Amino acid sequence: MRAERGWLVVLAAAALLSGCEQVYGPTAPSREWQAYDTARFTLFTRPATFCESAAASLGEVLEDQYSYATSALHLSAGPRISMFLYNSRQDVTPVLPSDRSGVAFPETNAVHAVCVAPLDDNLKSLLLHEANHVVMQNALGRPGTSFVNEGLASAVMSERYGLIGPTFLYGWTDRNRSQVPRLADLVDDAKWSSSSDVGYKSSASFLAFLLDRDGPDPLRQLYYARSADFAARSLEIYGRPLEALEQEWLAFVGGRDHSSARVR
Repeated sequence: MRAERGWLVVLAAAALLSGCEQVYGPTAPSREWQAYDTARFTLFTRPATFCESAAASLGEVLEDQYSYATSALHLSAGPRISMFLYNSRQDVTPVLPSDRSGVAFPETNAVHAVCVAPLDDNLKSLLLHEANHVVMQNALGRPGTSFVNEGLASAVMSERYGLIGPTFLYGWTDRNRSQVPRLADLVDDAKWSSSSDVGYKSSASFLAFLLDRDGPDPLRQLYYARSADFAARSLEIYGRPLEALEQEWLAFVGGRDHSSARVR
């Protein structure tokens, strides 16, 4: 494999159609890939593609996010992460649902994602979301619900390179209150939909609120709760029923100035 090594400079992610797998792993690198190293990532790109030309910027964003996530959740640094960046959803096996989608493989410290122009907040949030899956599960293990699995990966995002984290999520929640599902439904894996953009954003917004208000330690305790136990664990950890936390969250986002939050 011919590899070009160089320092990259940053990445961020937000098109919340993404996933996390435990069994299926990435294909092995071959001469079809160029490899670019940062301190904690290796980005594999197809030669002469948009992602190859954007590799330095993507690497900088990803490095910033790795530091942000580990600091925000009080995590120890984990292994290097391999990011396989494809030209289209059909280029991935199995085929991904869109050209703004990806899948993480925490057990092999790898991510498969579609990487097409432009280098906007949606692409950044996608890549950061998938990288967060690997960082978090290496440190904490498997979460108890899809709500936490997908929501936390989007809740903990650095906003240094784009409005893709809490600022965006809180503004989105306040503008779309009529669409936001009940928390009792979001935490129920039987009702969770991996294709629901509303579900991803709502989950991420609530978890970002808990993290902002109460810090990472209570949230790390809630991380492992399963659907059947989620309400009881929330009461035990936070001292209030899930319904009360829901109202506090909505009051919080409603009381903020969202003028700087871009719409996506």
